[in-house]
Amino acid sequence: MKLRRVGFYKEMPYGNKNDPSILKFIREKEELEEEKICNYLEEGIILVACGGVVKDIINPNNGFVGCPDMLTDGIWIWPGDLTYYVKKYHLELGRDFIQTMKDNDWQIKNVPDINYDDLEIV
Repeated sequence: MKLRRVGFYKEMPYGNKNDPSILKFIREKEELEEEKICNYLEEGIILVACGGVVKDIINPNNGFVGCPDMLTDGIWIWPGDLTYYVKKYHLELGRDFIQTMKDNDWQIKNVPDINYDDLEIV
């Protein structure tokens, strides 16, 4: 199974240097379907549960923003704190990811059993 990465940025503790900067995706106002997007993100299936919490990487004075869990819908994988950034900073997500949400009627569909030995993240 291949999962596509979304919502990983180089400033994040679990991002890498080749990921884009989160600062390029901050928007002044919310996207039309931001509430639906946030609900979808929050309903993701936990693929990897991580202990601890992470701070706001844009403004650390905002404190802790979530857990560094990795969530999936069976097509995409995203960090557990991504919802926070969409709500707080109206973070723009990729059109392909949003199209997947729309195609799924804004609900996580049945995710097939994940074989961790056969898992590839691209």
